[in-house]
Amino acid sequence: MPRTRSVRFTLILLVVLVIVSLLAIYFHNRLVTYEYTSEQTARQTLKQVQLAISEDDRVYGSRSAATRLVFYGDASCQYCRQLFFTLRSVVDQSNGSVALVYRHIPIRYLRGVVGAEEIASECVQRERGDEGFFAFIQNLYTKIGSQGTINPVPDKIIFESAEMVGVSKATIDECIQQRYAVAHIESQHIRGELLGVGTIPHTFVVTDTGNLSVIGNRPASFFWATINSIGDVNRAQ
Repeated sequence: MPRTRSVRFTLILLVVLVIVSLLAIYFHNRLVTYEYTSEQTARQTLKQVQLAISEDDRVYGSRSAATRLVFYGDASCQYCRQLFFTLRSVVDQSNGSVALVYRHIPIRYLRGVVGAEEIASECVQRERGDEGFFAFIQNLYTKIGSQGTINPVPDKIIFESAEMVGVSKATIDECIQQRYAVAHIESQHIRGELLGVGTIPHTFVVTDTGNLSVIGNRPASFFWATINSIGDVNRAQ
């Protein structure tokens, strides 16, 4: 009889240990899942914050647009040039539903140099606002040509592009000597790094409910498909 009780006790103990082990595994997995979900949520929230339009952003279109195309590019990059005009066309066809946000990631900045063309664009923005900024970028891309340039943009092209929007060479020269434009470009570069931008052009399609990352030069149809995948936008017919 004592032996039977001992066996029974052992079996009960084993069952209890198995149940405790299973519960431990269950709650551990729940905790790991919760921590992973929380981390992913935190990352997504941080990303949304970095992608939100700020007062320092250069915006083409409505700042209250339901969808923002946050574009990281360089003024001398041929693929950035092509994509810039594509994204502008998307905004122009959107009936105010889409806006383009231009942020600098200068190619030569990776070697410690901010191009004079980037600095000049911010000087133009200070004088002529976002409208002048985008007109200057368009002039610059057009004058550089479809192949872009691996060399610094010639001063002649920079000054001509600025003068076309009513900003003189003297104003650009004075501005380039100041620090504010470079500081602004550096801050945008840092924001890009926080978002994981490692190559350009790099565009984020952003709505209030989510965002998708698009690397490289893509046609307008691709961006419309991406926009529609995360939020409805009424495309002008």
